[in-house]
Amino acid sequence: MNTEDLTRTFPFTVRPGHRETLDSYTRRTLAANSESKALPRELMKLAQQTAPAATWASVLSTKTGRPLDRLLTPPARAAHGDSDCRTCASLLTERWGCVLCHHGAHVQQHPHLDDFVCERHHRWTAPGTTPSTQVPVSEQAVAAHRKLRRLRRTGRADMDLLLDLIPALAEDLDKTHADVFHHAVAILQWVTRRPTMHRLFNPATPYSTTYAWMKECLDNIVARQAPKAARALWLHLGPGHIALNAALRGYTGYHAGHPHEFSLPDDVTTWYPRPETFQPWNDYLACSGDNNLSALAQRAREEAEVPSPTSPRFGPAWCAKGHRYTEVITGTDEGAPRTPCPRCTKSYVTPGVNDLATVAPAIAAELHPVLNGDLTAADIAATSSKPVWWRCALGHPHSATPSNRTLTGAGCAVCLNRVVLKGVNDIATTHPRIARELHPSSARRQSTTTFAATDDKLRLWLCPDGHEYKATARERTKNGKSCKECKKKRVRTSGRSLVDTHPHLAAQWLPELNEGREPHDYTKGSHLEVVWWCEAGHPFTQRIDARTRGCTCPYCARRLLLTGFNDFATTHPELAGEWHPYKNWKDASEVMAGSDLKFFWRCAAEGHETHQSIPRRIESRGCTECAPEERACRTT
Repeated sequence: MNTEDLTRTFPFTVRPGHRETLDSYTRRTLAANSESKALPRELMKLAQQTAPAATWASVLSTKTGRPLDRLLTPPARAAHGDSDCRTCASLLTERWGCVLCHHGAHVQQHPHLDDFVCERHHRWTAPGTTPSTQVPVSEQAVAAHRKLRRLRRTGRADMDLLLDLIPALAEDLDKTHADVFHHAVAILQWVTRRPTMHRLFNPATPYSTTYAWMKECLDNIVARQAPKAARALWLHLGPGHIALNAALRGYTGYHAGHPHEFSLPDDVTTWYPRPETFQPWNDYLACSGDNNLSALAQRAREEAEVPSPTSPRFGPAWCAKGHRYTEVITGTDEGAPRTPCPRCTKSYVTPGVNDLATVAPAIAAELHPVLNGDLTAADIAATSSKPVWWRCALGHPHSATPSNRTLTGAGCAVCLNRVVLKGVNDIATTHPRIARELHPSSARRQSTTTFAATDDKLRLWLCPDGHEYKATARERTKNGKSCKECKKKRVRTSGRSLVDTHPHLAAQWLPELNEGREPHDYTKGSHLEVVWWCEAGHPFTQRIDARTRGCTCPYCARRLLLTGFNDFATTHPELAGEWHPYKNWKDASEVMAGSDLKFFWRCAAEGHETHQSIPRRIESRGCTECAPEERACRTT
């Protein structure tokens, strides 16, 4: 193979398909020209010898004589600006174009949610469908697909809800996804109507009544009972109820907690009067027979299919030198450890001298038998800096470099809580009661199986009574931090509130100065800083625990300056009259009588200028150069 092969075009070219990926186009081009799968690797080696910045797309474009820019520009994976959205990643699954549209070719497309049905050939092409599972659909499905496109144009298409309803209806009706698609679109259209939303989200109606009405409506739409579809819809609407209740409580204006949650109109808070009491969140979940963990599990789409150290995937791979080996895939992140090439790794090893099995046999025994593919301890240098997989005495898989293990004695990252392993040290396993209270919007961003109890990231939580509050996992598990509103409720009925233990101090607490906070919501040991009103009429800020320990008004105790009350000009007006008019950097009303700083004075009798502290001036009763009977405070 020489450089001419880079510019020699293929005899047969293939037309790129709609939304086709570069890998799919490469596969079809190689097959049409009966070329080996190793050809791209050989051409890239050749191209990078002359142009290190060359890409396979540019090489393939030259070989086919076609511009391939559109193959490199997939649709936006997240319409709301969050490129790391886990929900978007689960919604945008593998897509294949209609086989009939591409004349029998299997064209893999960039992930998208635009086409569930090929309206030209009446075929099912929804997400998750492969070329072999594309089936004909009825006229009802085609009409429903046109209706879905109209809903999307008007902003009423909740695609997350649609993808929840389709499998639920398929299970309820014992039919294929294609057969229940028109029912799912009909439910989506019904639930996004304004009168329907007004009835579903009315806070004055008991949750059980609303659920029964919703279930009856769904049964009428489907013409059969659909309990699983009702559960899926009810759980999807749950975060909307939470956001509405938070707005009606007066915490904030209405806003959805996550872009994928069911969104209500901005003026929804004007639909209903503020209820006197709010229904607990547990009552909402009980309608569908759920608790918070089961509801979060319903929302976690395809989480079990993601490769992990406990459920890896295996596949062929080629290193930079062209060696073929078995790669073990343990994650989808770009930073996930890659399996090293055994042949390349072994080239740096002298058997019996510097290999891991010889240098550190005890550590070599902890090498993971599965996650390293074909790699063995005899193939690895003891001081290698390439990470490999290990298994500790407790059976935890963890990644570390051999040099860290042999030179620094690094232990299991899972045992040290540096790495979270599902089912071992995640908060859902170690603290299931606390994990059940994670707010649905926070769970969408990161599930309870992906962080530990020692995590310091601030998250939103939801107590059983429906109150929202923020805390880190460490604060919840180590410090016992919980819902403030529920804590206030417990304090009121415990007999330990400030009103019960220190009624004289509670009388000096003015709610209008403390953002509406009431003294019966706090105990004597609270660290909250509040505004008090002393008997002399001074407002001052002080922590509750300091006030109950005996700390008094700082102005009355002369710890803080209050002009017109405890400043030197007010407490000693006779001596303040001798304050030098221009030599001092402060005025007499800006200091207190106890200040030990020295100031300049000029007596009124003879004009003597002296340099004294205020306490010494008070002690001398005026100018020290004047006779006692001539001083400013002759009677004091």
